[in-house]
Amino acid sequence: MMRIAPCMQVWLVMMVLASICNASGAETFSSQHYILASNLNIVGQSWQTQVAYVKGNASGNAEYSGARGANHIGNPATMQANVRFITPIFYCNYPAKTGDTLIDYIKIDVVEVEDQRNLPMIQSGIASLPTSSALSGSDDGSTAKITIAAHSVQFGFGIVNYNSGSITGLSFNTTYYVYCDDPGTQGGAVTYYATTNIYQLAASTWRRGIGTITAPSNGGGTTVPRDPWCVAAGSWLREGLLAENFESGDLIDCWDTGDEETHLSLITGAVDAEPEIRCVLLTTTSGAQVICSRETPVTDRAGRVYEAQHCQGVELVVLHEEEPLTWEHVERVECAGLRTVYKVSVGGKSYAAGIDPQHRIITHNGVHKSD
Repeated sequence: MMRIAPCMQVWLVMMVLASICNASGAETFSSQHYILASNLNIVGQSWQTQVAYVKGNASGNAEYSGARGANHIGNPATMQANVRFITPIFYCNYPAKTGDTLIDYIKIDVVEVEDQRNLPMIQSGIASLPTSSALSGSDDGSTAKITIAAHSVQFGFGIVNYNSGSITGLSFNTTYYVYCDDPGTQGGAVTYYATTNIYQLAASTWRRGIGTITAPSNGGGTTVPRDPWCVAAGSWLREGLLAENFESGDLIDCWDTGDEETHLSLITGAVDAEPEIRCVLLTTTSGAQVICSRETPVTDRAGRVYEAQHCQGVELVVLHEEEPLTWEHVERVECAGLRTVYKVSVGGKSYAAGIDPQHRIITHNGVHKSD
């Protein structure tokens, strides 16, 4: 771990053998172990803290990613086979740049990780929404088939691309949860699986859920995932109005990215309910809570969109009665089981909802839902 102040450019931070051993075993400072801050340019920015993890030695050349944040605790870099000691090295203002670099501290710790209970929550799934829907179901003769299109996912450390695939021999008119196992979050040609048991989605540290889809009936047409993008039954849309009781024309508190306050907008469209949708309970630092579908899109302060199931640590807008809007971190994301959700349309806006009508969270990105 290190903390860096504004400068022209810190080109890289390297970890090397004391007798000079680069990533391929050669005795040279070039092509070193670029595990922490490769090509880091922080001109005009404030102090930054960079963190990377290393575990053991590779069988040959070093194994690491040059993308900042990719060598995380769940996917540590490995040193070149001959490395026995390390020392940090900085190439500042490379190449031929000018300016000053301030390094506040360098800290090297020993971290013991036994299993996923030692990792941050949803370590491999800190992601925004996939760039497009990936699932479709079809009649494959005597059985059903699920096709997974090539798609991309935005993780905290960058975009990961996944290849297309298919799952055959499935039952007709059956709801399946589709997933892949992706150690190290590498993407590419993963193997896709389908299960009727929702709990299988959490049965591996590197498991990533792709989505939920119901296979067509025998002789039926193509199916696509439902859009479970709303709050669960029992959620307050405002004082005196529960989600299950709303009607077209009701006014509720809405918000658009960049707004400093909420505004009242009309609910449009008919009441639309979806039963047995996988839901999560979000809790912010003040204790405000909302239950919504796992795939509900939420927006952070920078305008980035995340799935609700992946928003632990993300700042969301909270509406406390008689108080200005506040930005609060999501402290906990917990499973809330299968629930009925109600689809609320407010003309492409986001809106506030919660377990307590006095303390509601804005968790629905209306722009994403209309894309």
